[in-house]
Amino acid sequence: MRRILFLLFLAVLPTAGSTAREKPRLVLVICVDQLPYHFLTRFSGHFGERGFRLLTEDGAVFANAHYTHAFTLTGPGHAVISTGSTPAQHGIVGNNWFNRETGKIVYSAEDPAVKILGMQSPGRSPANLRLTTIGDALRMSTGFRSRVVSISHKDRSAIFMGGKMPNAAYWLLDSSFVSSSYYMKVLPPWVNEFNRSGLAMSFRDSVWTRLLPEEAYAEMDRDDAPYEADVSGLGRTFPHSLGGVEHGKYLDALWHTPFLNDLMLAFVKQAIMADSLGRGPATDMLFVGLSVNDAVGHAFGPESHEVLDMTVRTDRLLADLFGFLDQWVGLDNMVLVLTSDHGIAPIPEYVLSKYPSADVGRIGSGAMKTLC
Repeated sequence: MRRILFLLFLAVLPTAGSTAREKPRLVLVICVDQLPYHFLTRFSGHFGERGFRLLTEDGAVFANAHYTHAFTLTGPGHAVISTGSTPAQHGIVGNNWFNRETGKIVYSAEDPAVKILGMQSPGRSPANLRLTTIGDALRMSTGFRSRVVSISHKDRSAIFMGGKMPNAAYWLLDSSFVSSSYYMKVLPPWVNEFNRSGLAMSFRDSVWTRLLPEEAYAEMDRDDAPYEADVSGLGRTFPHSLGGVEHGKYLDALWHTPFLNDLMLAFVKQAIMADSLGRGPATDMLFVGLSVNDAVGHAFGPESHEVLDMTVRTDRLLADLFGFLDQWVGLDNMVLVLTSDHGIAPIPEYVLSKYPSADVGRIGSGAMKTLC
């Protein structure tokens, strides 16, 4: 059995036949934003052998794991993953919250004491995170010989998974991967080189088409469901062409396609090689957050053709990453962890279209104020 865990963050397990003294060379924690467990069973017939199946069939699967906090959002969820605690303890109670002392809304990862490197943007850091994380504990337990790197599309995802003492945390801002002065004085040359490559802009004329035969999507809702969003002119139905999107709206539209996960995969591979993760004197840890799945889910809904396609494409992306890591460090020398910060509720209109007497619906902000 390879050291593989699924849907729950637990301790490192030794490989069968090995001694308990052997330690993994690399721990990879992948958080797919907005990945309900049932996606992995419902869509499993469309998966290959080396993506999700590598985890579900060769690993320990915790199918009945639950978050105990009610406000399941990106910020709180990623902090739970890294600290093993709840928002009441780790302090990230939402993506944003009201500060009673200042009378202002606080963004979870904001920090006016630092700055985004090379940009005139608000600073970001784990200043609001009250607890240390598993990455922090790993670094301290090895005399800081272990290297911890955290990467995500969203700043709050990378920051709260990385903890207070990572070697680096990177996230996407506009078309570039960035970090803040909390972590380093300047971006490493390889990051600048990656950003100058223009890969983020190379999808300008790309078209998102169905990966599977059209009949495979028959189990989903219709492709032109009225609850779906036309994000920045991307369209509500397949195919979704980035070429037809206005220039100023391109990056927003890109955020709602699988091409941004392709960009993430390329950056993650560069980070692994640049920092020689898994080839150091102690166990290294890499956090990867795939945030685009969440954007697609919010735009098109969990029963959409797009969500099925996105999940299957994520399976292919994981297979690519695992294949790369097998060559780089060997999967038998790793711990693989897959989890999610939250799932997604069914679209009320979809439920009503299938079961008209269901007790579901929407509550507007006015009604919420009345109820409160």
